[in-house]
Amino acid sequence: MPIFSSRNKVDKWAKEILINPEIWLKKNGKTTPVKENVDPSTASFVFALDALLWGQYYNKHTLIVTASSVTAIMRYIHARGVNVWMADDPEAVNLWKTGGIPRNRTVGSNVGSLAVIRREWGYLLDKLETSNLYAQKNSNTDKDIEKILEVWKSAEMNLLHPIKYGEWLGG
Repeated sequence: MPIFSSRNKVDKWAKEILINPEIWLKKNGKTTPVKENVDPSTASFVFALDALLWGQYYNKHTLIVTASSVTAIMRYIHARGVNVWMADDPEAVNLWKTGGIPRNRTVGSNVGSLAVIRREWGYLLDKLETSNLYAQKNSNTDKDIEKILEVWKSAEMNLLHPIKYGEWLGG
């Protein structure tokens, strides 16, 4: 949030979404007021916020909430890595803006970005291992979870829609 805020000083909406996505939905709907031509890190961060709103909007579908939550985490961590890439290779960022980045100049090939991404995933793993998340009851069978994981992978591990994936989501 601090990095996004420093680039978008007038935008308070992101903080509002993070504080209470349910209130945001009631007042503004399930979309974010994204400005065009944002930098790649902001684009990834805003997608994370969109995923949070998507999960809140479809909160009756636990599998959509799960996929949305994981998508939000993935996009947030990606945004952190992109920040490093942007600082380390501004020329590649300019190439990104025009739609062409050489393979050896991407976020995934930037040593600093990869280190930040690994650090963020490690931090999350530590938090999950010390949480009581594993103790929570889950009404889905292992087979159900495997099926929805396959569906989520087929959706390129992004947001799921109840119309397209309704049969997998219980209705």
